Amino acid sequence: MQKSFKNFAGLIILVLVGTLVFANTYPVKSIPEDLKKNAHVVIRKDVRAFEIVNQTKAVYKVHRVVTIFNQNGKNFGYSVVPYDQFSKIKKFTGEVFDANGNSIKKLKKKDIIDVSNVSGFSIYEDNRIQIGDLTQLRYPYTVEFEFEIEFKSLFIIPDLNLIPDFNIGVEKASYTISFPEELSPRYHTVNVNSEPEIRDDGIYKTITWEFKNIQALKKEAMSAPTLRNTPRILNAPSQFEYDGHAGSMESWKDFGLWIKSLNENRQDLSASTIAKIRELTALANDDKEKVEILYNYLQNKTRYVSIQLGIGGFQPFKASLVDEKGYGDCKALSNYMAAMLKAIDIPSVYVLVKAGPGAPDVIPEFPGNQFNHAILAVPVKSDTLWLECTSQTNPFGYLGSFTSDRWVLLITDDGGKLVRTPKYSEEKNKQITIAKVELDEVGNALASVSISYEGMQYENGGLYGVLHKGNEDQKKWLQNNIDISSFDILNFEFVNFPAPIPKAKIELELGLRRFANTSGKRLFLQPNLMNKASTNLNHESDRLSSFKFSMPYIDVDSIEYTFKENFYPEFVPEDISIESEFGTYNSKFIFDSGKLIYIREFRKESGEFPPEKYNDYVDFTREVNKADNTRIILINTT
Repeated sequence: MQKSFKNFAGLIILVLVGTLVFANTYPVKSIPEDLKKNAHVVIRKDVRAFEIVNQTKAVYKVHRVVTIFNQNGKNFGYSVVPYDQFSKIKKFTGEVFDANGNSIKKLKKKDIIDVSNVSGFSIYEDNRIQIGDLTQLRYPYTVEFEFEIEFKSLFIIPDLNLIPDFNIGVEKASYTISFPEELSPRYHTVNVNSEPEIRDDGIYKTITWEFKNIQALKKEAMSAPTLRNTPRILNAPSQFEYDGHAGSMESWKDFGLWIKSLNENRQDLSASTIAKIRELTALANDDKEKVEILYNYLQNKTRYVSIQLGIGGFQPFKASLVDEKGYGDCKALSNYMAAMLKAIDIPSVYVLVKAGPGAPDVIPEFPGNQFNHAILAVPVKSDTLWLECTSQTNPFGYLGSFTSDRWVLLITDDGGKLVRTPKYSEEKNKQITIAKVELDEVGNALASVSISYEGMQYENGGLYGVLHKGNEDQKKWLQNNIDISSFDILNFEFVNFPAPIPKAKIELELGLRRFANTSGKRLFLQPNLMNKASTNLNHESDRLSSFKFSMPYIDVDSIEYTFKENFYPEFVPEDISIESEFGTYNSKFIFDSGKLIYIREFRKESGEFPPEKYNDYVDFTREVNKADNTRIILINTT
């Protein structure tokens, strides 16, 4: 009896211990209520540690626990771990828990998928990824992932972008970097208000940042990406070695010297190619014309293929290989263009840039590899030509939204030098519409329209992409981009005027069904033919994020309406003028000799504005919307 009692008591103890150890590991109810507000997910734990062992070895450890509340947070049910020839995955585990914190499943080796990480724009890459999938159909649930990567180079020290998107709360997170004194890395913090804890045991120094209880950001209309408003830690080595090439990132000059060393002796061209280049440019009037001739030659001869193999991610193919094969990546094509210019004694400068519309700008005070693209700069007289060498259709000298108005690194003989690429002013970003519209008695109309798009307006709705395509693609573009409720395209023509400030013109003939509404003897006409503002924004009393307009522009519309002799304007609005720090709007109406002329000019400013200005902007857009929807009343006098 006593023995049985002891066994029973022992069983009770085992059950209790098992319950404490294995159950309720991450119950959802333990998350503070304020962290659940606006949250699709809450990061329960995000512990990262990067240890620099020596110049050719570093270890990165990540332990992340995330509670997922709904379908919008589904992607956090996956863990994607990258590796390549300079890194290997030493550990990758995962486990998923239900709402009460009970374990549902553990990630097994057979569940981990290993695939090539060839991106959509790249053909040759050595990057691979392992993917662990613990997604569930029933919410909420919690996933826990741990992985460890061993690096063979110090070129990359992972950054911390603590909150990668909106609607993500953070309960607890930390990032630790440990290193021997002689290999001290550099770091730059953004939106980090506290100082890190620093320890030094005489052999290793350790820097640790800690974060707690950060509430989720709600996505607001026109809000900037989260990385502008949430904690970030950027990291870079001081001295490094990558694929046998030693370098320094202590200054932009040093980093530029490393890139320059990779580019040396790679501008070789055959004697026959040099002879051809000289023949092509022999009759040019000046250096600018020579550059344009060779740029057109580059576009016709080559095509873009991304190469990301080892040091090939930073070092271009030799110019002779591009000349032979007819393809290359941004580095190779820019280097090839530079080699052709060198053959006719025109100097050029290789340029690194963070490309992409809306891409975060380079942080000037933190030298390092903040770039993803290469272009070419060619100084001519008192100007500089900027060449995008990867596009077969890009206008000569045009950067556009992809690479304009941002910091870039010139790779000069003296090393790296930061400069800004040109910004296209509103005067260079114009859309001009001139139209004649003939109205009949029942509101149908025939319209002859000419629209020109200049500068960055050349990119409107992907216009530049269809300029070189056929009629069917161009007609489809018109159908998708003409802002009229009911129309038939009777005739059209696209004309391209490539130049450093490109321009495209579209000539149109349209049939407009019931363009004006009728009521008895009256026609109700909205004179703004096809360029009405349609921004639909609401006031926000607790706005938190700033908002930004990257592209300033000018729209000018001049529409001439003719109608039957028996119609006369019964009501013509007063001229409208709206002025704001966000832009200006003017419209006027002229009735003369049986014609009604409507003229509209809208200027939009660029800039970043604080959250307290947002409601002012909403008021401005509402005024513009109202003005654009103004009606004229025509009456039949017979």
